[in-house]
Amino acid sequence: MSRLRITKRGLPEDFQKVPAIKAVRQLTGIGLKEAKDAVEEAMTGAVVVLEDKRPHDSSAPAMYDAVESLRTQGMELSSGATKTEFIIQAVRESAKLAADEEETELAILLLDVLRQHEINVTEKDERYMEAQEQNRIRAHAERMRREEQDQVREAQEVRFQAAADREEQNIAYEPEGGTL
Repeated sequence: MSRLRITKRGLPEDFQKVPAIKAVRQLTGIGLKEAKDAVEEAMTGAVVVLEDKRPHDSSAPAMYDAVESLRTQGMELSSGATKTEFIIQAVRESAKLAADEEETELAILLLDVLRQHEINVTEKDERYMEAQEQNRIRAHAERMRREEQDQVREAQEVRFQAAADREEQNIAYEPEGGTL
């Protein structure tokens, strides 16, 4: 099994679906429609679990290129899926089956479970993004503090140098016989 997911930092502005679909096909060996559907679903932020159908003799450089292509598109393909992802995929499939079988109450219940999971994931991602922003603010404040300290040091050095220059000038202008 492989899993495909969009990083929660969002898609790049120049996101191109076709290269992403090609890379997913190359990495997993799945068909065009399945790859297109997987990329479109992953674009919504959902984790998509895919069966790995590629031949075992796939060349490493080609695989590396495909992974890099996905990475530049803001996507990631990694081997194995967590238990939670398998369960979510099973719930998603069960909701589709319940809807197809006109089991409305069950489909609604399963969709509510999926929605709650997405809310939890979104909240976790928001907390992560807040922490990242706080770290950026702290780093910026630290840079500003260092710059201010450097400016104070430079001003002190200028004052010290000016005082030393004045002292040197006073010594140079002192009459040889001492002070007046």
